[in-house]
Amino acid sequence: MKKSFLVLSALLALGGTAHAADYTLDFDYKLNCTANGSGYGPRQDCSNGNGSIAQSYGDVAGVVDVQYAAPYTGHGTLNWWDAGYNALHGVLYAGASDAHSAARIDFVPQAGQVVSLSRFDLGTYGGVAHTTSVTVSAIGGPVLFSFDGIIPTGNSATTLFPGVSSASGLSILWHDSAYNVGIDNIHFSVSSVPEPSSYAMLAGGLLLLGAIARRRA
Repeated sequence: MKKSFLVLSALLALGGTAHAADYTLDFDYKLNCTANGSGYGPRQDCSNGNGSIAQSYGDVAGVVDVQYAAPYTGHGTLNWWDAGYNALHGVLYAGASDAHSAARIDFVPQAGQVVSLSRFDLGTYGGVAHTTSVTVSAIGGPVLFSFDGIIPTGNSATTLFPGVSSASGLSILWHDSAYNVGIDNIHFSVSSVPEPSSYAMLAGGLLLLGAIARRRA
């Protein structure tokens, strides 16, 4: 009994080595933006009509690179607006009309890391409900989550819960509308991928537990 308890304790310790660090992208902070539509250059406070989110915002050195793009317009980054998207304050959007607008945010983990996306908020602008199409895809891989529907008016934003992970990175894309539908409060985490030797140790431990159980039987 004591031997099997020690093995089980070791396996539980092994499972806890892949610690996840949690992050939230909240675009309401100061010095998030640049005057350059590419998203590069000196950072400054965001303002309506003169706010392009900085490409460096959200990056964690040695952990994850966050990238912003407006695919339909070719702009290097996304626009910022302070209020009017439900009750959100400080949102990102793209384009100049509902019918032809798209926005993308990529989360690219460093080698040996896995990025997970738990939830984010979408708001509709101007007290008018707007439709949008959302996908969350593994970068270079399949669509892992999708949403097509109306973002309603009211004091509360619409929260989506993808609950997906990928070692190649994750890409949030929303379009038609990405102009009157903005994003905020993106909750994600990054964790380490266990080394192959860890999996071998786990498999060996499970086999040992099985052998002990058979012997006692």
